[in-house]
Amino acid sequence: MTSQDDNNGNAGDVPDPKPPHEVGPSEFARLFEENRDRFVRLAHAIRRRPGGDASLETMDYVQDASCEFLKKPRDVKSESHFVQLFKGFLVNSFRGKRRDAKAQKRGGGAAPGSLPTTLGVAQDAQGPLTVAARHESEDLLLARLASLDPLERRLITMRLWDERSWEELATELELASPEAARKRYARALERLQDE
Repeated sequence: MTSQDDNNGNAGDVPDPKPPHEVGPSEFARLFEENRDRFVRLAHAIRRRPGGDASLETMDYVQDASCEFLKKPRDVKSESHFVQLFKGFLVNSFRGKRRDAKAQKRGGGAAPGSLPTTLGVAQDAQGPLTVAARHESEDLLLARLASLDPLERRLITMRLWDERSWEELATELELASPEAARKRYARALERLQDE
């Protein structure tokens, strides 16, 4: 405890702020149980949003968020910080399921999270070396994209970044069929990874 003056000049005991620390499985379980009702209500509200999957149970979103949190524990400053982090995981779970459902509806299977790179730099990693590695990885990806046939390059960018359907891609790129677009896309991604 530290002693600090309040607005009236009176000394009062204020707890020292807890330094950020990694939440292990046992602490996660405790924090999760203390906030379970709040998370379930939020997941239920998310499930009912436009684009939510009514076939999924509310707890599916909560379980997905829990798994993602435990895969890579975060530094947590306080219980309220944990709640905010977990809410973010719930929203990301919803977005991922919605993105995959859209991709499935278009006939393309689950949507890929990102283009492949060989350096594997985590999206949320920090630090000058990590930033340099990420830039190098981005440069490598752009060089690989540039080495592809222009049609394949357009196919990949339109599919991943513009989220076009196979039918739209076949029409716009003047390919024989949506199936031809899908096969050409798969071959182009393989070449992108092999280079």
